[in-house]
Amino acid sequence: MLREFISTSFKNGRISCAFLILTLTFAIGWGIYISARHKRDRKITPIRIMFVGTFISAVMYFLPLMQEILGEQGGRGFWTDAVLTSMQFAFRLFILDGELLWIFDEEVSILNDPAVKDFYTILGSIIYVSAPILTFSFVLTFFNNLFARLAYFFSSLCHTHVFSELNEKSVALATDIKKQKMISFEEIDGKRKIRLNLNVIVFTEISDKVREEKMELVEDAHMLGAIMFNKDFDSIKFKSKLSKRKLYFYLISEDEEKKLRHAEVIMKKFDLKNVELRLFSPDIRSQLLMDSFSPKLMRAIRIDDIQTLVYHNLYTHGKMLFDRARTVEGEKDKVISAVIVGLGQYGKEMFKALAWFCQLEGYKLKITAFDSDKDAEAKIKYMCPELMDEKYNSKYTYGEPYYEIKIIGGIDVTTPTFREEIEKITDASYIFVCLGTDAINLRTATEIRSICENVNYGIGAHKPDIETVVYDSKLAQSLRTTWESISGGEEKGVTNFKEKPYNILITGDLNSFYSVSTLIDSQLIDAGFDVQLGYDAGKDPEKRKNPEIIKQSELKFWGYEYNFNSSTAQAIHLKLRQDMGCPRKDFTDEEWEKLTTKQKITYANPEHIRWSAYMRTRGYIKTVHYDKDERNDLGRRHHDLIPTPVLYDDDLKKD
Repeated sequence: MLREFISTSFKNGRISCAFLILTLTFAIGWGIYISARHKRDRKITPIRIMFVGTFISAVMYFLPLMQEILGEQGGRGFWTDAVLTSMQFAFRLFILDGELLWIFDEEVSILNDPAVKDFYTILGSIIYVSAPILTFSFVLTFFNNLFARLAYFFSSLCHTHVFSELNEKSVALATDIKKQKMISFEEIDGKRKIRLNLNVIVFTEISDKVREEKMELVEDAHMLGAIMFNKDFDSIKFKSKLSKRKLYFYLISEDEEKKLRHAEVIMKKFDLKNVELRLFSPDIRSQLLMDSFSPKLMRAIRIDDIQTLVYHNLYTHGKMLFDRARTVEGEKDKVISAVIVGLGQYGKEMFKALAWFCQLEGYKLKITAFDSDKDAEAKIKYMCPELMDEKYNSKYTYGEPYYEIKIIGGIDVTTPTFREEIEKITDASYIFVCLGTDAINLRTATEIRSICENVNYGIGAHKPDIETVVYDSKLAQSLRTTWESISGGEEKGVTNFKEKPYNILITGDLNSFYSVSTLIDSQLIDAGFDVQLGYDAGKDPEKRKNPEIIKQSELKFWGYEYNFNSSTAQAIHLKLRQDMGCPRKDFTDEEWEKLTTKQKITYANPEHIRWSAYMRTRGYIKTVHYDKDERNDLGRRHHDLIPTPVLYDDDLKKD
């Protein structure tokens, strides 16, 4: 009975139909599985499953027909002939060389039943339509990847910039990379040499779905002459050990799991010379992954977008905070009174950066921060316990950083209470606004400008400088107001109908931040590395040229985020002190020994105060005893978090 049932079902085409349905179900299930598990298989893909399954279904569709036709002719071995002939007809379907009507012109007994004939007609129509579509999709995917591979192969002499995802941020950075001059000059050992900048852009995982959903970005990528792989990032062979190709990887995506997976692949497969990895992520998992990786040849760094933006902003324009500081009656020093509206990611980073950046003799720092979270102050105290400790906040001790920090939580910027609080800060010199979207940020900044216009900041005193975050590059370009224009230049920026400027500074737009000058060929990063090299080689010119010392410094600087951030922060403040006319003094061992203790303390004090404030913003607190063995970086305890006069001589010398 079972054999008869199977034989009948086979001849009626029902097994072919069942296999086609099973193929479709498996292909969909496999697609969902690999998407959920981030296991994009290199060999088995849903399109390949459908291709193979449809071919087998087509063979089973033709087989009972071929058996009867060939069997009636009486040929020997007709079973083998029937299979091969069925395969031939199936192949013809996939190359658009088949038609359905010929079946019904043949005298085949199984089609005499009207129900079977109707079923065969419907099933045949489905297979005849599906096969060419699958062929087109398969061939298109194949040739897209083939052309991408050929283009990649012939660009082996170019600097190759690989982006794991096509999005607004990656396109902004890729666009700026392509804008770089093809030929530039640089000084190497006192000699001027030509530098070729031949850059090629690569995007991966550009599937048909991506092409459909991100048509504008795909078009932008085409305009850049980018190579676009359909393949998954993990399955592309970007570099061999023999290749001299300079390779940059940029992992820019909102999908943290995907970025971590890609970073792990790169660090395992491409720890080679002339390879750099930049992982854009604030996620703690990415930090731990990078800390666990010890590169031997490649450079790998995690980039916290927001911290990098804030640091770059202070490096390029931070001096204006001091130039625009207020002279307040009753205060010996000039006052930098900063107001931060919104303690989200941007607000917190700016809050922490200002706490150490504004530590300079002759200036007093005040920070007032507002947030809608009623527990905002408690959360800052948890994040930076010693920074907010009553023993240090608003308490002056020589050799310690001084600041007055006030955090007001549970306040809505659209309420009269907020207006009243802003009006109370009559010494405000700088206001930073970051609450969310461009619209909210600009609306709030404009409202604050209106409030400030009615506050008396003193006779002849300027109104507070207001800076806000605008992500949209086109909008930011239209609204751009510069520090130079605010401080007395001819440029007015955006004005009201009375031609009075709003004087709202814009930061954070994609084109300004995702650029070569910020992320790749950055003066700040170079200055940070110079600080690290100074720790390892001092000021001895011979040591600073020593390849072994340079290599060790590179490993420390690029290999550990603590070193990268600490050196970069110090470089920012060194530039500030230089711009303010009080650069750091360097001494040889002999010169240092000739100084009195008081002189040593005086010279070390500016950097030690800056460093102490920086460490507190990182969550560090002082150890119980002043003993180097007490230092515990995992526990965020440091023995040097004490006033400058108490430091040992070698610690003074470091500062």
